[in-house]
Amino acid sequence: MKKNYQVKSLLAIVLVVLVALLIDLDFKNWRKTERVIEHDIHSYYGYLPALFIYDDLKVEKSDYKYDDNGYWFWMKHHENGTNDLGKTYGLALFYSPFFFAANLCAKSFDYPLTGFSEPYKFFLLLSSLFYLFVGLVFVKKTLQKLGFSESAVFIVILTLGLGTNLLGYSSQSAPMPHTYNFSLFSIFYVRYINVAQY
Repeated sequence: MKKNYQVKSLLAIVLVVLVALLIDLDFKNWRKTERVIEHDIHSYYGYLPALFIYDDLKVEKSDYKYDDNGYWFWMKHHENGTNDLGKTYGLALFYSPFFFAANLCAKSFDYPLTGFSEPYKFFLLLSSLFYLFVGLVFVKKTLQKLGFSESAVFIVILTLGLGTNLLGYSSQSAPMPHTYNFSLFSIFYVRYINVAQY
């Protein structure tokens, strides 16, 4: 019975992640100039290319324009003449393993090593799927610890993964912070339950 419980729950998780992956593959946002690294993600993600590609964490060496209307980095300009990325680097930590994998991929397949070419965007999308998976695994663990039935865990995971904004934020709106926060909160809840039980 316990094995069946684990398999059914895992099946729900895999199904949710697979649907998000299929949405990513259908939209192909990593091929679009103005997608994936867009809006606030410029500031969350910018720490990685600024530090590891351009060696310019203060974003001072160039204006980093890629065309007449677009900049690689969204800089916050200060009155004293300095710049920064205007956001904290927390999400960059979550992105970092995928950034390094993308960097290796870009080098291996002759993509531009700008930090913003297709491999970097593709791996950012994969990072969101990874953290979606982790978050759902911990939701499953939380529900199991609380004694929910096999069917309830299955339904909650499918409903949460396919019936809420989580699906959008882990696919076409990735890598916005929502999926990463979901993963962290899911881990926290399991740890909280462990502490509360003793």
